[in-house]
Amino acid sequence: MTDSYLVVNKDAGVTSYVGKDATHLFRAKMIKHGLVGWQRFKMKPSRGVTVTRMLEAASGYTGRKYKRTEVDQAIQDMEVWVKTMLAALPVETE
Repeated sequence: MTDSYLVVNKDAGVTSYVGKDATHLFRAKMIKHGLVGWQRFKMKPSRGVTVTRMLEAASGYTGRKYKRTEVDQAIQDMEVWVKTMLAALPVETE
């Protein structure tokens, strides 16, 4: 099965990301949240994850290279990418 979709529980929200595109959506959301945490609190998601690596990962989704000073722009671009992908993926309700 190559289709991607989200499984949503009425009470819990999204419970499953099924398929390649849905997995990319989850990863993009985590990269965006990592950038937000770094921007606000200088917090890294884990020891090996630096802001430079998060910006490189964001570049893979947006197609734009970011400098360390462009974290705001990377967050905005990732938000657009995530919203677009959420609109494109079918949703199954449990």
